[in-house]
Amino acid sequence: SPIKNKKILVKLAQHATDEEEANTLNLLASSDPIGRELFRVLIDEQRLTPVHVLQLFPSCQTISINGLVGILPSIPPRYYSICSSP
Repeated sequence: SPIKNKKILVKLAQHATDEEEANTLNLLASSDPIGRELFRVLIDEQRLTPVHVLQLFPSCQTISINGLVGILPSIPPRYYSICSSP
């Protein structure tokens, strides 16, 4: 699902080995007007997921799978009642 929580970008920036990529991720996560606009255009409008961000910023791929799972939001359970079954 698309990124809604900017904390994911901050955590990925901490793992970036390229300083320019880290700075860009931190800008995207910031409340700076330029950062907010970039986030809207790059992340929101294109509905980028964390996987897309890892592809765009390859120096973040140093994050371990445990680290990645730790920063992703948990998936809430879907509760169904007998009324929802066909």
